[in-house]
Amino acid sequence: MSVTAAVHHQTFDRYTARCRLPIALMQQQNWSNGIPVIVFAGTKAFVCKAHAERYAPPAFDPTIAIRAASVTSLRSSAIAVSSLFSVAKVPNRHVPATTVSLEPIEIAANEINAILKHPTSQRLLQDACRRLIIHEACVVYLPMPSYGPYMEKEIKSLKFRVQRTAPAGYVRIVRSTRVNLLFAQETNAPVLVDHPLQPLPEPTQRVGGLSKELAQVEELIHFALDHKDIQTRFGIQLPKGVLLSGPPGVGKTLLVRTATRNLQESGKCKMLLRVINGAEIISHGVGEAEATLREIFHQGRAFVAKAVSNVFCLFLDELDALCPQRDTSARAHSRVVAQLLTLLDGMDNQSNTRVLVFGATNLPNAIDSALRRPGRFDREIALRPPDVEARRDIFLVHLNKVPLPPNILKNDVANLLATKCIGYVGADIASLCRQACVLAVQRHQQSLEQVPRILRFLRNQKYSAMYWGYSQWPSSISAEYDDNAYVTPQDFAAAMELTPASSLRGAKTFSKDSSATVTWADIGGLEDVKTSLQQAVEWPLKFPETFERLSLKPPRGILLYGPPGCSKSTIVRACAFASNATFLTLSAADVFSPYVGDAEAAIRQVFRDARAATPAIIFMDEIDAIVSKREFAQGGSGGSGMALRVLSTLLNEMDGVEVADGLLIVGATNRPDMIDAALLRPGRFDRVIYVPLPTTEDRHHILKIHTKHAHLANDVNLSLIAEQTPYFSGAELENVCREASLLALRESIHAESIEMRHFTKALTCVQPVSNATSIATYAAFQTPE
Repeated sequence: MSVTAAVHHQTFDRYTARCRLPIALMQQQNWSNGIPVIVFAGTKAFVCKAHAERYAPPAFDPTIAIRAASVTSLRSSAIAVSSLFSVAKVPNRHVPATTVSLEPIEIAANEINAILKHPTSQRLLQDACRRLIIHEACVVYLPMPSYGPYMEKEIKSLKFRVQRTAPAGYVRIVRSTRVNLLFAQETNAPVLVDHPLQPLPEPTQRVGGLSKELAQVEELIHFALDHKDIQTRFGIQLPKGVLLSGPPGVGKTLLVRTATRNLQESGKCKMLLRVINGAEIISHGVGEAEATLREIFHQGRAFVAKAVSNVFCLFLDELDALCPQRDTSARAHSRVVAQLLTLLDGMDNQSNTRVLVFGATNLPNAIDSALRRPGRFDREIALRPPDVEARRDIFLVHLNKVPLPPNILKNDVANLLATKCIGYVGADIASLCRQACVLAVQRHQQSLEQVPRILRFLRNQKYSAMYWGYSQWPSSISAEYDDNAYVTPQDFAAAMELTPASSLRGAKTFSKDSSATVTWADIGGLEDVKTSLQQAVEWPLKFPETFERLSLKPPRGILLYGPPGCSKSTIVRACAFASNATFLTLSAADVFSPYVGDAEAAIRQVFRDARAATPAIIFMDEIDAIVSKREFAQGGSGGSGMALRVLSTLLNEMDGVEVADGLLIVGATNRPDMIDAALLRPGRFDRVIYVPLPTTEDRHHILKIHTKHAHLANDVNLSLIAEQTPYFSGAELENVCREASLLALRESIHAESIEMRHFTKALTCVQPVSNATSIATYAAFQTPE
């Protein structure tokens, strides 16, 4: 039976997807004009809009073809219109589409790309899509634009595959719908209507930093394929669901896509991967989301039933948005959770062992607990932020296509960036490489024809909207470029300032730029304190093999106490710079709030940010103002209720530090007697270090540091000044040098040097805070009786 015999050849019906039906049939079925119907003509199926016809014979326009297997359930209820075709009403309610992505097929890539790059042709194709009703399983025929390139060729129509719709299901393209016409790849091959609903991604060389997790996912799919009879032989149910959890951008979606691609390329099985965003299938119509889930599972079971080597994988991204806790969610979400539970429980027969469901979320505790029991999501794989080695592997993957200078090795750049980019996940690293290329292009914006390799790299980043302007650059750029047309390490350093780690956005930290760098050489004296901090922070990072060989564990917390101004904060900052660790600060102003629960939430958030960006240092300055000391004389209490809750939260978070390697808590105070004893036990603040006032030799060294850029007169004796300043702290000595400079400036605006008399007068203006009594208090705390 020929389909063309039933096609309406009137000009006004061509490319409109209309189906002309007898008016009597329309009245009998109570159908209105424009409702979506499925037209069955032989073995093929089409999506059309029904229109009543009084005089002309029944006919339809085959503009939109749909995969026949996806509408098999409707064929039995189809109404025969003529000997050529039958129709069935689409049971699901269609909604206006927000976004539709169409991919060209069965046409030369250079020809279709030239058409899509032409602005007028692209607009004409987008306008031709208006008012069409499509599905993700459809192939759409659009008319050849009447204006643009390749007009001399006899191309009647262009063929596009619906790659994605938002929301999922049957949607109507309206005026506000964003129609994305994707460029064709060079390896664009003919694609039939019976191909999978959503194509697998392009081949990926490897997934950097996730080799262990990738092996686990592939093993689960292999197990379902190679041991299909294990359920009947041993009475064991194979895993049906896998929950992937981890921070945003860590690579959960890429992991599943790469695993399915690798298995299909191996030739061992035929994979069908369906990716659904959790929020896409939620609609206003009652029961539409549940019907969409049932249709997806029906398609998966039908696919695996075709051959024993077929495997269907359903990937539910943002599962927490689709299946939240039922006791706190809306009724629509509760129905979706109940439907998904029913579908997962129905995957018990032998053929359904080759139907796997993957879920991904960055909020695993927000998912309904009924989904996480065995028999539904049996396996949970937690993806942690990449460490240095994993970041190096990710950089090597992305640097393969980045043009680097010939004298710089890719491995050296990857090692350097992996060490500096603490807290970066895979998506951050990809964005960093793109941003570095953009900066390199901007450096050469006066001669863009000399940077084709950089533009070629950016053009491949088609899914990043912020680089669309560069990806649309003409491909006919001259292949000749000078030696400066490369992405340099300076471009990566500048890109790091523009692309911070996503886990640290909003966290209170400081930028490690060259102007704010603090080194150990900037701190005079305190050699014992420096050594203690280096042993606690730097040595575990620099010599991990030695620590493991000697079964040593780095301390979890360090408390620095001493008189005010003794460089406690500066020492911690220098330690963070020297170790390349993430440095997070927490003060009383950040914690306390007039609202109940905000203080505890602030502490938990700081620890959460630090665990996501290890190695990290959390510095609590003036910790005595953050937590209060409980007095046993008052029944074990002391301070306000908020202060006690803050202390309890801090104690609990510090006890949890053991699960996060590379996290160090450093506190600083000048009132150690106000610190609660529970904080000072081993396991919390393991080391309590006294930061004393500088000795005479230390004061001489400090004076040298603060006057190294000043022009001193010949009569200035820094050793004598150091001897005349007992009980002076480092901050007070810095203030003495500053006051002496101001005195010289007040005498003459043209002063050339600072004289000894200026220092002598400055000593009379600056008085030390500490005295013998206060030092004795610290000594008593250091050596209690």
